[in-house]
Amino acid sequence: MTQDNAAAKAADGKLASPGIHIPPPFFYVTAFAVGYGLDRVWPMSLLPANLHAAGVIGGWICIALGAGLAFWGLATFGVAGTSPMPHSPARQLVIRGPYRFTRNPMYVGMTLLYLGGMFLTRILWVLPLLPLALLAIRFYVIAREERYLTDEFGQAYVDYMSRVRRWL
Repeated sequence: MTQDNAAAKAADGKLASPGIHIPPPFFYVTAFAVGYGLDRVWPMSLLPANLHAAGVIGGWICIALGAGLAFWGLATFGVAGTSPMPHSPARQLVIRGPYRFTRNPMYVGMTLLYLGGMFLTRILWVLPLLPLALLAIRFYVIAREERYLTDEFGQAYVDYMSRVRRWL
């Protein structure tokens, strides 16, 4: 257990929150910004000029799907009356809506948004940086969320994890 989580224990011995202090979008935005900066220094196009139209279409499809999935996840939290913020305590286990198909629809949505931006800008540099963002999400964010939700909801969350994939 990390020192952050040890300090965040409530009086009953349970974790008070997942202990996530960096908002998850930060990892995606930072990776994309670094890729954009690298492209300013060493331009490398993702697609040749003759495939630009296909990239634009693919980019907008990814953005539409990503935004839709992320907002569906947010709305599902709103209907459940619990906060989607990973630094806040969970009031209930959300397993409806997109959470029937993936335990992390908002992160899948952000990944699709990232890919959409990559296709629209045609910046090759952002592609190899995406795995770094995903590793940060997986090990800094999701690992803490899963530890917290297991502590908070016990067997109900363990059962949910066995039925629904982490990503897709």
